[in-house]
Amino acid sequence: MSYYQNSKDLSKNHLYEGVKALIEAPADHIHLDQPKLYTLFSLAFQSLLYRASKDPGFYIIRVEDSFLVEKIARKAKDASTRKFISRLATPRKLRFENSVFFLDYFNLSSWSLTKDLPGEKLKFALIVKNTSSRPMIDEIDYRALGEDFYLSTLVETIPKTITIAYQQSYQQLEPLRFDFIPQNEELAAGVRITSDLSLDDSE
Repeated sequence: MSYYQNSKDLSKNHLYEGVKALIEAPADHIHLDQPKLYTLFSLAFQSLLYRASKDPGFYIIRVEDSFLVEKIARKAKDASTRKFISRLATPRKLRFENSVFFLDYFNLSSWSLTKDLPGEKLKFALIVKNTSSRPMIDEIDYRALGEDFYLSTLVETIPKTITIAYQQSYQQLEPLRFDFIPQNEELAAGVRITSDLSLDDSE
């Protein structure tokens, strides 16, 4: 089976396989550290949509900057993810069934929609770091908050998170990898999660 179908989108099998693995993963805080950012985003985001339909509440997507959001809206590897992120990008708040999705960035000034959300309604967060980062420019000294403040502020307050960050290391996260994603570079040892999955090929 080819890796992508239809304009390089994920095949239905691989999309199903990846989402299933994320939903069934035992770790509460997962790190996806493979190089295919737009593929990983589609898998992670579709797992959030599934959870949001089953467990209503608030779901936060924190992306490094608005430029990366624009790229994800164009290059995510399934049509429904591209459409949802395109709709979410401007209002940064969007209802999905009985849940609400919020979008903010690593910059603290973008957290106005999410900083005061009631903790009991926070269900899941998806954090996305670009593969090549530019220094953040702001009046606030981010060093006082810690190097990974954009991540730690969510991990400490939300029960479950997925972080997409290539060539990064986080002690509080559990690495998880997909065997069907080509390995372009040597990466640190992670958790192989797809070998024991039983997929329904009929869909």
